[in-house]
Amino acid sequence: MMQAPPGVQKYWLWKLSQRLERSGFHKLAAKLYRKALVPGFRHNHHCGADFNLVTSNSCFTVYWKGGRHLEGGLPLRQEMPKSRPCLILGSGPSINELDERLYTECDIFVVNGSILKCTAARRRVRAYIVQDPNFIETSFEIFKQGLDLADSLYLSSHAIAAIARRDAGLLDGRTLYLLERANRAFLLPRLATDEFRARFRHEDWLQLGDDTGPALIGWSHDPARGVFTGSTVVYSALQLGVFAGYDNILLAGVDFSVGVAGGRFYSEGGSSAVSHLDDNFMTQILPSFTLASEILIAGGVRITNLSIDSRLPENVIPKSIPSSAGSPTCDNE
Repeated sequence: MMQAPPGVQKYWLWKLSQRLERSGFHKLAAKLYRKALVPGFRHNHHCGADFNLVTSNSCFTVYWKGGRHLEGGLPLRQEMPKSRPCLILGSGPSINELDERLYTECDIFVVNGSILKCTAARRRVRAYIVQDPNFIETSFEIFKQGLDLADSLYLSSHAIAAIARRDAGLLDGRTLYLLERANRAFLLPRLATDEFRARFRHEDWLQLGDDTGPALIGWSHDPARGVFTGSTVVYSALQLGVFAGYDNILLAGVDFSVGVAGGRFYSEGGSSAVSHLDDNFMTQILPSFTLASEILIAGGVRITNLSIDSRLPENVIPKSIPSSAGSPTCDNE
């Protein structure tokens, strides 16, 4: 069980939020729990007072409502060379135009609702990545559809808490890895952006952008210590793919355009999470992929954007469509 916060007032706020959580008043419980948390850890308020997580070496254990809930691992580097490209599926509408042969020629990484491109044909995916608890809250049925297709799940602590709240046994027996957001990890205090830059700029597990604004732009060489989101989970998936050893990565459905469907091919009315692509494109998304491009070029990693209409400029991520003539290939020449 989560350790009770210090101080009598915070203790009773913690207990009250726990009682409200178990009675189904999740939003009110989260507000009270935030007040009960000490500064630096208030980013965990959505996890709730019933959730706790501990790590040991390369493993983690989740506790839910006072009992041992489930166990998983931390992402570990795979040094074996990958003979197949890595295809990362975003949720943009252009994914509907993707050559179907690529699904069989590549190792597939999916994020959030892009799993729907694999469910109908029962396509296996190498990794299913979800970090935003809002996706779990708004699209839980979509998330459940993809569980049996994924070799491995990569989830943030906040996403795990949101899942436990809805179905505590859903993740039992699955291969699960903890993929935390940098400066949003459950077990570490959240730092002011300038403080984070000053403390970690010379750490070898990450590379920070030159930006001095409020957004934290970076790249993680060690996802076990966290990844930078760049305001899109596709960016997290990209760091994971490079860390896993892929040297040829294809991006599909990475449009970053917001239309009537909120920029997602699967959006339906008001049931989907709100998109902030327009708000964050210039301040977070574009600077993040610009940094990634520099790092990948220096590291000899080939990356191609298969969305010709993507807002990402071609001088940042090259664009191409694999030829549909002749034998299927993932080499975008």
